[in-house]
Amino acid sequence: MLHVDSDLKKLDKYYKDNGLMINASKTRFMKVGKYESATLDCMLNNWGYEEVEVLRYLGVLIDNTLKMTTQYGQVVNKLTMSLRALRIVRNFLPSPILWQFYNAYVGSHLNYCNFVLIRLSVKCIKRLQSLQSRAIKLVFGLELTFQTLDLFKELFLIHYQSLV
Repeated sequence: MLHVDSDLKKLDKYYKDNGLMINASKTRFMKVGKYESATLDCMLNNWGYEEVEVLRYLGVLIDNTLKMTTQYGQVVNKLTMSLRALRIVRNFLPSPILWQFYNAYVGSHLNYCNFVLIRLSVKCIKRLQSLQSRAIKLVFGLELTFQTLDLFKELFLIHYQSLV
C-alpha cells in the first residue's frame, strides 16, 4: 500500500507526458475487501479522490464486497417496473410488439453482463427466474401455473434457475 503514492505520481506523469489530465472530480477509489488503512485514504484523498462503496462501470454496479447485490437490486427494480408496464400494455399490443417490449425492457437487463449474476445466492437467482417467467407468461398470455422451461429452450432464453 505504500506504493500508492508513487504509482499515482507515475500515472500523473504519464498523463502529463501524453497531453492528458486526470480529472480528480470524476475519479473515485474503492477498497475491495476488509481494510483498515487510514494511510491509503489519506494518500488518495490528498490527490482529490473520493472513496466510494459502490462504483458504476459500464452500467454495472460493483460494490466493495464483490457480491453483486447492488447490481442485483437494480436489475430487480428495473424488471419489476417493466412487468408493471407490460401488464398495462399487453391488452393493447399485438404479440410481435410485446415480444419486442420483452427484449427491450426485460431481456436486455437479464442479458447485459449476466456473468456477474453467477455470484448471487440461489434465492436471488430464483427471484430473477421468477420475474423472467412472469414476463414471458404475460407476453404469450399464459396461465400463471404454466411451466416455462420448454418455452425457454424453444425461445433460446437463459433459464437462470437451471444454472444453480
